[in-house]
Amino acid sequence: MKTKSRLFTRAKGFAPLLFLLIVLFTKPHAAMAQKAADTSKLLKYELSVDLVPIIDNGQFGKVLFKIRNKGNSGLKGAYRFGIQGSYNGYIYKDVDNQNQYLGNLNFTLGYEKYKSLAKHYFYYGIDLTTKTYFSKYDDTGWDELSGIAFSISPFVGFKYIINKRLSTSFEAAWENEIGFSKVLEKPEMTVKHNTSLISQFRVPYCLSINYQF
Repeated sequence: MKTKSRLFTRAKGFAPLLFLLIVLFTKPHAAMAQKAADTSKLLKYELSVDLVPIIDNGQFGKVLFKIRNKGNSGLKGAYRFGIQGSYNGYIYKDVDNQNQYLGNLNFTLGYEKYKSLAKHYFYYGIDLTTKTYFSKYDDTGWDELSGIAFSISPFVGFKYIINKRLSTSFEAAWENEIGFSKVLEKPEMTVKHNTSLISQFRVPYCLSINYQF
């Protein structure tokens, strides 16, 4: 697992691209700010892409689709539905240069509640996630791993509004996961079942760029 320091080092390298995106999409004049503050014209949907996996290892990040709900005083919160998958293959040099393949697919359901800070937002909420994963080698004589996990993650975040359609978000979360895995041991073809419990505080849990429509 990569260290947090390495993640933040890569984040610094990604900063010029993020700044360019902000410049391209920002329209800095008063009329746009007034429209963003007009609660009667709040946009209903949001598409959010997590940049952390892209920065960290080049994998496409979690994509969240959000349905935003508003009240009399403005934006109240949003229901969020997410999907994330990854597939990696690399040479495991310690064992005769075997090619190892790792993959996972995650589905997330959650809600975020907003508190207005000028035209920006502080928010908090909870995610429920289901994950499936596997690991195998080219050589059929090597063990195979497969499993499923369920997690519940309370989170807090800050959303910076760039303009009516574009924003960025930073989240931290406390992840609590229970996993059930199966190892097929070869050549004996015996199966071992394992249960794991993981609780960790993740910073960042999500660093995303968001498009409202």
